[in-house]
Amino acid sequence: MPARKSQKRAEADKRIEKALNELSRGQFQSVREAARTNNVTHTTLLRRMNGGKSTAASREPQQILTIPEENALAECITRLALVGHPPKHAFIRELAEEIRSSRLQAQNPQNDSYPVPFPIGDSWVQRFIHRHFELETACSQTIEAARIQEVTKEGLDRWFNEFEKTIKEKNIRIEDMYNMDETGFGIGVVQASYVVVNKESKK
Repeated sequence: MPARKSQKRAEADKRIEKALNELSRGQFQSVREAARTNNVTHTTLLRRMNGGKSTAASREPQQILTIPEENALAECITRLALVGHPPKHAFIRELAEEIRSSRLQAQNPQNDSYPVPFPIGDSWVQRFIHRHFELETACSQTIEAARIQEVTKEGLDRWFNEFEKTIKEKNIRIEDMYNMDETGFGIGVVQASYVVVNKESKK
């Protein structure tokens, strides 16, 4: 239930932001029209127009990371997944710890023993994913041990030489190249594991 509520709140906040942007561009003649079109309440939209905070912004002081820090972490997770290295929950927790420690250190430049209130727990990562509903936990694919053993320097050199030769012969442009392996894998990983990916960029 908390996960569903978090997702609904995040989706509502996005609709409100969209309505505010459309109102600022003059796409609607009234606040009520913008609220109705974007499926948000008129009173909430009016409150936000008068300087009210979003649900996420109002709860930011109680959160471990600030909203910009969480957004940056979500972007980092998406980028890691896109290059074939989707992070596990433990790694995300380590990144969050590093981000928080860096902020606290910057706020206390004269004191190396700045206070850290408590370590980030396993449940925080799950709540973080719920707040960023574009992310989800997925099961990563494995690669056969026989294929791993064939990954040698000589073998890679041969492959890239043939690859370069084909590109030149066929006059293939970089913008016309596509990755046909959409599963992703970790070299040396012998078992499937749970990682975090962006729902819209699973491949």
